[in-house]
Amino acid sequence: MSGKREPYFVSMGMFILDEVQYEDGSGREAVYDIIGGAGTYAGLAARYFLSEEPDRVSLIIDRGRDFPVAVQDELDQWECSIEYRDTPGRPTTRGRNIYRKNEKRDFEYVNPGIRIEAKDLTDAQLRTKALHLICSPERCLDIITHVQERTEKLNIDMPLLVWEPFPQECRPEKLPQFREALKHVDVYSPNAEEAASLFGIDEEPTDKQAIEALGHRYLPYLTKPGNKALMVLRCGAQGAVILTKTSDAVEWFPAYHETADSVVDPTGGGNSFLGGFALGLVEKDPSIRKAAIYGNVAAGLAIEQIGLPKLTHSGNVELWNGQSVSKRIQLYTQKLEK
Repeated sequence: MSGKREPYFVSMGMFILDEVQYEDGSGREAVYDIIGGAGTYAGLAARYFLSEEPDRVSLIIDRGRDFPVAVQDELDQWECSIEYRDTPGRPTTRGRNIYRKNEKRDFEYVNPGIRIEAKDLTDAQLRTKALHLICSPERCLDIITHVQERTEKLNIDMPLLVWEPFPQECRPEKLPQFREALKHVDVYSPNAEEAASLFGIDEEPTDKQAIEALGHRYLPYLTKPGNKALMVLRCGAQGAVILTKTSDAVEWFPAYHETADSVVDPTGGGNSFLGGFALGLVEKDPSIRKAAIYGNVAAGLAIEQIGLPKLTHSGNVELWNGQSVSKRIQLYTQKLEK
């Protein structure tokens, strides 16, 4: 790792180079070599808020023989701590997003990915304050077991564990495995459709009362010692709702963008929310409110373009998509206070 400070955030999600094709009748041309992947979106989301400490976000990136120079230049610009796994014998992991009618998006791998395992984390990465997992319940348990073993050997604390389930795993027959994995995580965050699917509910709930009731069904499974685990339901245009076992109250936080006018591509919005949310729980002066603000600001940035937001500078101030993150936080906070 290039940085010497312990990381705030590490993701075990993969890095993927995406291509986007349109079969929705829009006539838009395909685009290629777009930086993507759940881990990348989540990691960069935490990075938005760390302009003075960018190296406190750490990622593992597989770099194949066809890794584009322009992509490398963009990654270098972020100044994160990146562990590259060079694989000159294979191409870089690539995926294809196909947009069809009715806003349906299909994804398929063009080149298969290389899974990031717990053994791949460096000792420095194990010292992270927050670890982002996006996986099946079985793999969630396996990762946690290995991370716990290694942190005990290093005599360091376990990181905050933030689990984002694979959508295809959210099926009723997998409920026993989910119940077991949920005992060990600090933050569990499916979207509303995924949360409903696990209980055999075919239609995604959109009514806030129904969404809250769905979230409450998960709380009995969040039994990690300390009783501070959070259930965070991501609800797209409605924002996110947060539930805890220690309070009967639920907190709704609206999406950053109130209308669809500013939304170009929703890809990565949920991953970005969790990267920002996790950072708000472990950075200086942590709180659930701060986490929710960070999460929604990050998700808003992610969906304003195809691919990731662009970093520029105005003097010493970082601008993402032409605006400072502090300004975005200010605007979003004003929305909460209305």
